[in-house]
Amino acid sequence: MKYLAPASHTPYQLEQRQQQTIPGNEQEATSAWKNFSYKKKVEDALLPRQQGLCAYCENRLDSDMGQHIEHVQPKSRYPEKTFDYDNLVLSCRDSDALKGGVDISDSSCGHYKGSRYNAGKFISPIDADCEHYFFYSLTGEILVSDKSSTEEQEKVNYTVNELLNLNCRRLVRERADILLEGFRILQDLKNQENDEVLKYFLDSELQSTNGKLQSYTSIREQHLKSYYPDAKK
Repeated sequence: MKYLAPASHTPYQLEQRQQQTIPGNEQEATSAWKNFSYKKKVEDALLPRQQGLCAYCENRLDSDMGQHIEHVQPKSRYPEKTFDYDNLVLSCRDSDALKGGVDISDSSCGHYKGSRYNAGKFISPIDADCEHYFFYSLTGEILVSDKSSTEEQEKVNYTVNELLNLNCRRLVRERADILLEGFRILQDLKNQENDEVLKYFLDSELQSTNGKLQSYTSIREQHLKSYYPDAKK
């Protein structure tokens, strides 16, 4: 999970809607959001802010799964935040894809979360300290750091396993495969003793290209960053 800093500006259409009647309950929020016809404009603004990644699992949003606008604080429980730009993020999987029937064990992120939300236990991508909570194992699992307090451990377990299902088999497998392939390429490049090519590969893995990061960038950063030729030993 990457930290999403507060937006520097709100999309014009969303700003205009905020000046109208603020939904006061779940029914009003649901109706108001359904009738808001500028969701694509909001998506277009959120995409570069998130550097092309799902706000929760960090999968690329230009994958076959697609995307949807997610209310961090659910509009069903916080109707007044329905059009609050800092409460909106892009999450993976197009909402229409759910109509075909998706195995819940394979689901994750916003659609898995639904309207469930415990503000005291949830680690949100809009929290400045969110990144320090997570440790990514070589097997692709998101774990708790050994140095974490009991409270932090509870937050990670709630966020990762209970609310977002970020350790579902699909995500664990994809993260592990990325590391395996990355290590294989790194070993080949190290054997060639070509620091310039090695640095080029790492830059492509860890830096944004055309404003987009590689999928699952946090696990790449944690395990691949130390391989830079000029990294401190």
